[in-house]
Amino acid sequence: MKKGFIIKKSLLHIKYLWSFWHFGFCIVKKKKQFMKFINNYKPLDYSSLALPQLHIPFFLHNNKRLAKLCKEDPLCPFKDALLLKKACWGYEKSCSPEHRFSYPLCTSLDSGCCLNSHLFCCFIYQSLNGYGDLFSETWKAFTDYVIIHLKNFDSKRVCFRDVFFSLLPRMRYGLFYNTPLISDCHSEGLFKAFSQHVLYRLGVSQDGPKEGQVRVKLLARSTEYRRIINQQELISALKTVPLFEVKLVDYKYMPFLEQIRVTHNSDIFFGMHGAGLTHLLFLPDWAVIFELYNCQDESCYRDLARLRGVHYMTWQKRDKVFPQDKGHHPTLGEHPKFTIYTFDVEEFMQLVLLAAEHVTRHPAWHAKQARDEL
Repeated sequence: MKKGFIIKKSLLHIKYLWSFWHFGFCIVKKKKQFMKFINNYKPLDYSSLALPQLHIPFFLHNNKRLAKLCKEDPLCPFKDALLLKKACWGYEKSCSPEHRFSYPLCTSLDSGCCLNSHLFCCFIYQSLNGYGDLFSETWKAFTDYVIIHLKNFDSKRVCFRDVFFSLLPRMRYGLFYNTPLISDCHSEGLFKAFSQHVLYRLGVSQDGPKEGQVRVKLLARSTEYRRIINQQELISALKTVPLFEVKLVDYKYMPFLEQIRVTHNSDIFFGMHGAGLTHLLFLPDWAVIFELYNCQDESCYRDLARLRGVHYMTWQKRDKVFPQDKGHHPTLGEHPKFTIYTFDVEEFMQLVLLAAEHVTRHPAWHAKQARDEL
């Protein structure tokens, strides 16, 4: 019995020694593997992934290889984004509504008018026919390569290894001309993501909201038509309200990047019907776009504001806006877009005060102020 006990005890001792040695061997092995990893480690350059922080989870969701590299890389700065595994833009087949970047609220379907989104057109198409200088800074939001005009390759054969083409400028159901819009659809993710992407890539920061102030910008027109006759009277009336920080801006000679900065740092942005109102794309979420008078073209900027997800207002009482005449279109005759206007000051102030009320009650306004205080 004693001999058998000694043998069992010895075997047990050997087993413990083996386990300890094996554990120590594993530690040494793991340490060697770790040192080998450290010696051979080449950090990935994440700076090229220049995206808004909000967009990172959606990008990684559709770039599995990069997501895997990030997961394996101890220095990857996007570990938190990896936790949102189901984040998706909305076009993916398996994308559920609760995980989408943005889920538009729509109640009806009908055909829409031309968006008149000259901003999109200029970014892409005007640069192809030699007018790219006006918006040349904006290309930095989309590429680091030198921009080459297509006209340089006229009558030449060009081969692409990998190419992506935009929608044609005058195609049906495109993004520029005769776009079918939904009459009661708000906060489409495509337009919001586009705005966030451009602002981030161009380094346009948000300096507000300012405590106790609403930043009001009036976009002036230097054109012959759709100017405001009593513009200075309206500005003077706005300045009587202590809450308002009022600024008159004219984008005609202002560099485009500065235009975007001015627009993005506006809480109420208003002006006459015209392509300048496409700047509403770059307003903060809490802002109001006030189309002072739509010249009886009711849906264009209203629909664009809905798709971007910002509140839209326009003049309501026809008897309190006074055109100089009936307008003089070169071929169509009388036309409300081809004259200038005077506005009732009291009615104007009531509308701007309503806009200010919307701004100061918006959840995003309060959320941004709370983050800034922290």
